[in-house]
Amino acid sequence: MHDLALPSSGDTSGAGDACLFGLSLCSGTGGLDLGLTIAIPGYRAVGHVERETYAAATLVARMEDASLDQAVVWD
Repeated sequence: MHDLALPSSGDTSGAGDACLFGLSLCSGTGGLDLGLTIAIPGYRAVGHVERETYAAATLVARMEDASLDQAVVWD
């Protein structure tokens, strides 16, 4: 599983949720997160885990140009 996404209310059925928070593991350059944002308009990654320097730098650049939501990046 690449991402762990939890509804903001804690209700796992997803009914009535306006926002879905996720922690992106092995984020790469954020492609899956961009796809989830398109597929699920209420999705927001609150953190990324990425060890590769180039990929982490790309995540930061995508946050700066607003392609991705602002979130912490852990290595």
